[in-house]
Amino acid sequence: MGLTQALCEIIHATRYETLGDDCISRVNQAIRDGVCVALAGGRDAPVKIMTAHQQMLGGAPQASVWGTGIKLSVVQAAYINSVATHVQDFEPMWSPPTHSVSPTVPVAFALAELHGLSGRQIVTAVAKGIEIQGRLQYAGNQYIPEDLKFHPPGVAGVLGSAVVAAELLQLVAARLRAVTGQEVDLKPRIDSDMLGGIIVRIGDTIYDGSIRNQLARMREETLDHTLQKFRQ
Repeated sequence: MGLTQALCEIIHATRYETLGDDCISRVNQAIRDGVCVALAGGRDAPVKIMTAHQQMLGGAPQASVWGTGIKLSVVQAAYINSVATHVQDFEPMWSPPTHSVSPTVPVAFALAELHGLSGRQIVTAVAKGIEIQGRLQYAGNQYIPEDLKFHPPGVAGVLGSAVVAAELLQLVAARLRAVTGQEVDLKPRIDSDMLGGIIVRIGDTIYDGSIRNQLARMREETLDHTLQKFRQ
């Protein structure tokens, strides 16, 4: 868990101010290239079919389907724009080899449009989403094209999307602010004994949402229920 913790800490600690001018310039270029490729891909039949299908399903008009004037839900818009970015296979590549833009930029734009987020927030989230994909591929020895065992966007790309969404939504921090009524600065630490979930300590108060704690509570409830049945 040491490497995993180190990676999580790096990604979490990254801020716009820590990216550096070269990184910001490259992320901006990747965003511009990705959007341009998506506008071209949006003319292809598969994207038009998908857009029509998503319209038929219905969805709140939250985010734009690029180049169409159509608005659908955040999930639908991000999905369609991701497909449009990737459909012609011309989206930006990088080393290690993967299409890291289609899983990240459409997600960032859809959420930013819905929540009125800034360009700096978009750049930071996309930088983190691209970075996590590359680090995961290197960690898995998936950086030589001829030796790739899986299609990278379908493996590392999913986690790239998750990092972008988590960064822009500030999921854990927002919920903790709602519970405590205070501003929260998270300092994450990985504990394999938790089995999953999250434990938060704020002062002397502990919020235990770990799977370990949930299993313990289920065990206690089962034992109590069993004892009650025997006593009846």
